[in-house]
Amino acid sequence: MSVSSIFLRHHALRWIVPTGVAGIVALTASGVLSAQASPDLPSRTAAQLLADVEIVARRHNIRVDRGRHERWAAWMSLEDGHRGRALHHYARAILAGDVASVGRAAVAAVYPQIARRRPLRMDEWTLEAQRWLDDLRQARSDADRNGSERQQWQ
Repeated sequence: MSVSSIFLRHHALRWIVPTGVAGIVALTASGVLSAQASPDLPSRTAAQLLADVEIVARRHNIRVDRGRHERWAAWMSLEDGHRGRALHHYARAILAGDVASVGRAAVAAVYPQIARRRPLRMDEWTLEAQRWLDDLRQARSDADRNGSERQQWQ
């Protein structure tokens, strides 16, 4: 049975399905269906996240690619401007068997700016998208000021 035959036999679905999809998209865009963390939570460090990976691996008896997680921690350290910490994580990735991290560590040592975020391109499409996002942010800010609150997950 094909999807088109279902729509041919059940005429109501021609309206219900698109309306339902549009409703879900609208709710998601409005932020009603968003999960938010409390601003009072402590920030997560790479060390804490790596420790959490170990806990989950032990608890569920699963194999973890530690080299991959150390590479991730190294990249995050480079993004934050901490070359020494990045080299430490690359060394741990190498010890975990990730030989390619030797090259990554060399690049990080010589050119740590590789992880710096690049400025966005500024073509017409990007500018139009930014205007749309600015309008959306302003509408949300106006709604928050007018007492309209989004449902918060506790």
